[in-house]
Amino acid sequence: MTTAARRPLVEDYLTRLRTEAARLPADQARELVADIDEHLQSALSHDASEAQVRNVLERLGTPRELVTEAGGAPETPARGWRSLASPTGAIACLVIAELSFFTLVLAWAIWVVGLVMMARTPVWTYREKWLGFIGLGSGLPAVSVLFFAGSFTASSCTQVFEKGRLVQDTCAGVNWVAVVAWTVTLGYLALQAFTIWRLVRSARRR
Repeated sequence: MTTAARRPLVEDYLTRLRTEAARLPADQARELVADIDEHLQSALSHDASEAQVRNVLERLGTPRELVTEAGGAPETPARGWRSLASPTGAIACLVIAELSFFTLVLAWAIWVVGLVMMARTPVWTYREKWLGFIGLGSGLPAVSVLFFAGSFTASSCTQVFEKGRLVQDTCAGVNWVAVVAWTVTLGYLALQAFTIWRLVRSARRR
């Protein structure tokens, strides 16, 4: 791997360029990517700052602009099922699946569709997709586990009274369990909120 490719910004730029270059003939696409990669290696020193990297990439233009200037056919709006394979569709499916976990089969079907969309969306890097899988993709399984665990905890808690006196109490410590459960839940919701913000911000930028 080249020095330029090791930079996250450059790696992301080249990844998007390869995706856009699919509109070109294969030989022309490879030549374009190779030329841009070589240009970036020569334009960026080993100790170039992030601001310098951004300036070089901005002067080049976006990957879509480069491919269009090279003669790439303009993209046509996706229709039908393909129109759902978008960042918005991926996020929406995973959130809907999590909120509708009680529908069982339907929720899991929507969840699978959301994962496929997230994997196929070209606007996110591999790191961002992994963040999406962890932060949002785990939502439905996590909610299902917490629901059944909560049901088991509630059903195992009993209080027995005889003549108005409490003679058996197995609920000791349940409040602490609830505190831990709520802490974990709030932390997980914060992770999901951050994940949605990061993915939406990245998709809009690109």
